[in-house]
Amino acid sequence: MSMEYIESDLTAGQKIVALDAIIEPLEYHLENTPNEFINWEDFTMQLADDIVPIWNAERVQWWLDMGMPESDDYSRGIGEGVLDEITYAIYIAVEQFLRNLIEGAEVDSDIKFAENVFGGTIVPNAQEVLNTAVEYRKRFGVARGYDQLAEAILK
Repeated sequence: MSMEYIESDLTAGQKIVALDAIIEPLEYHLENTPNEFINWEDFTMQLADDIVPIWNAERVQWWLDMGMPESDDYSRGIGEGVLDEITYAIYIAVEQFLRNLIEGAEVDSDIKFAENVFGGTIVPNAQEVLNTAVEYRKRFGVARGYDQLAEAILK
């Protein structure tokens, strides 16, 4: 996966929200508990949960901005109501985006080589994920600036 582009239903603005949400706890982790292992699976699920908007109106707006993805595009959520489906669609989109970001993190090549020799799974560390998120965020900031500029000119 190239870092340039992560396939997602999320808008540029929503990706920025997700990136800001992952950068902060990673910086905190590195400052305070750098030697603690991060379980990326748990970390991602918790983060996605925190990123999904609290208010229903905001959830609906996120969903509309995402182009109203069909709930079929995501494995079936729990619950019956339309709002449950919308909430689940947002949650899965955010979780997949974060997961792709983590899996796409640039891992130290020496570690990568050693892991491959022993047939292990390569898991990026907090610093590597943070570097990737920050780099991605920078590019997004620039891209979004151009989007807003284009919109302003077109109005």
